Amino acid sequence: MRCVAIIKKKFKLLINSFQNRWVNFYRIFISDPATVVTLNGQQVNGFTNGQYYEFNNNQVNYIKADKPVLVAQYFTSGNCSGNKGTGDPEMIYLNPTEQTIASVTLNSMQPTSGSTNIKEHYINAVVPNIPAAINSFKIDGAAVASFNTVSQNSNYAYTQVAVSRGAHSITCDSGFNAIAYGEGDAESYGYSAGTNLKDLYQFISIDNKYAIVNFPAGCRNSPLKFAMTFPYKPIQLRWKFNGLFPDTTITNPVYVEIR
Repeated sequence: MRCVAIIKKKFKLLINSFQNRWVNFYRIFISDPATVVTLNGQQVNGFTNGQYYEFNNNQVNYIKADKPVLVAQYFTSGNCSGNKGTGDPEMIYLNPTEQTIASVTLNSMQPTSGSTNIKEHYINAVVPNIPAAINSFKIDGAAVASFNTVSQNSNYAYTQVAVSRGAHSITCDSGFNAIAYGEGDAESYGYSAGTNLKDLYQFISIDNKYAIVNFPAGCRNSPLKFAMTFPYKPIQLRWKFNGLFPDTTITNPVYVEIR
């Protein structure tokens, strides 16, 4: 067993454009004016009132920041801003790639009473670009074959899947980010499929070189590494294992800086 400290310098988001939307609108919000943000590899400047930056396109986007940010994705009204004649305004808050989930059940606009004009339903998802993630990603128990590599960061892959109205179950052994959305005549909906609300500033993780999926566990008598992620460089680590292993104090711990 080896203990290391990880210094986290980046927060990352990957954004899929809405299906059938020719123009997609986004805003990046910051709380600290000193935050350094890059969009598809280029540093973002000119935050309005030192708070938000707005852009639009119809592609997959990769956002990095050295401090926490909030990113929102927007529908426009039908026949507005170059988009087709269906849909209505909608806003979705997007989740960072560090806060993936392994499973979720969601509802693609199935009204409990009355009717809806919404005729198109979609799920956008991002997974690690590895066979274990792509092959294990399933919607309602069925594998999804149409994954594409993110051109701005080949460590990730994305998909856009048309689904039927009603409840859907999504699973993936390696974790995923997803949004669900749909539109019709003067009507739309959209929301995050869920997020893992772990502390991105400091948390314990396990690195198991024998694992085939990203899961915080190890096998009996097999070596593994503990790591603690911080937003700063620690001068001392004190590990307490409650009798499982001897407690350990490390002065000036070895650290790996993530940028």
